[in-house]
Amino acid sequence: MTDPVRQFTPKEAIRTGMLPLVWISVVMTAGVSIFGISFQVDFARDVGFGPLVAASSMGVMTVVNGVGRGVVGRLSDR
Repeated sequence: MTDPVRQFTPKEAIRTGMLPLVWISVVMTAGVSIFGISFQVDFARDVGFGPLVAASSMGVMTVVNGVGRGVVGRLSDR
């Protein structure tokens, strides 16, 4: 059996100090992901892929990145 989890109010969550740290972590992780995606088209073009393939790969990575965040967020809340 698992123990019940205490639910914090927004004020209590902010006062713990952990919520701001979680938000900083989320923002930094998002920044790194978006930074990598932003160079993907240039890299693909440099190694010889055509413009359609390069742009499509960026689109696919962006969608996967966004969907992945939702899935991981949902799993982490369980």
